[in-house]
Amino acid sequence: MHFAFLEISLKCPHCDHPTPMNGLLTRILCPECQRDMEAGTGFWKDVFNEAVRGLRFLPDGKEDYSPLTRFGGIQANLRYGWKRPFCEVCKTAYPRPGSLSEAGELVCPKCGQRTRYEPAPGWIRGINSRVRAVVGGVIQEKQVAGEGVVAGPVVFLCPRCNGSLAIDGKDRLVTCSFCKSQIYLPDDLWLRLHPAKVKERWYVGFEEPDASNASGKAHQP
Repeated sequence: MHFAFLEISLKCPHCDHPTPMNGLLTRILCPECQRDMEAGTGFWKDVFNEAVRGLRFLPDGKEDYSPLTRFGGIQANLRYGWKRPFCEVCKTAYPRPGSLSEAGELVCPKCGQRTRYEPAPGWIRGINSRVRAVVGGVIQEKQVAGEGVVAGPVVFLCPRCNGSLAIDGKDRLVTCSFCKSQIYLPDDLWLRLHPAKVKERWYVGFEEPDASNASGKAHQP
């Protein structure tokens, strides 16, 4: 198995805000306008077709970039290249996954940092049959709106009656339990409850055909 990294940022079709796509998500929430973006089979088919075309000509350690390309109707920036998953803390390469029959963790042999790997889901193998594993990327059908919020409620004073409200971050428009006013939470509080996600590299493991690298050239995904 040989690994390639992917780094993807979507342009929200509703507000044009850049949104990181840190894994095999089929729906993602824009952190700016709080609206869903669908990333179905068409999107991922176009992403993998673009990456595979470029990877065929890339040697190990090199990368390429497709800026603001339309994938399945969504504009996105895509960066890719052949690279073994490595620890973001000490930059040491992770060991290769063992059994791919179930999810597990890779442990950095130098500092003990962990990252998750999972077998490739069936729907992505239907797009590219050589995809065997995903390392460091999220695999889920829907990104939950409340995911990633700070633990526990935050106290906020109602701007009308000064009552103390416990805000959990599930909704941006809340009702004061004292004066019944409708309150739209300000940006600084909302961002504290929903920290902005940053773009991260994640990895796809490809099963190589026999003798695919015999010439010493790029691997064949």
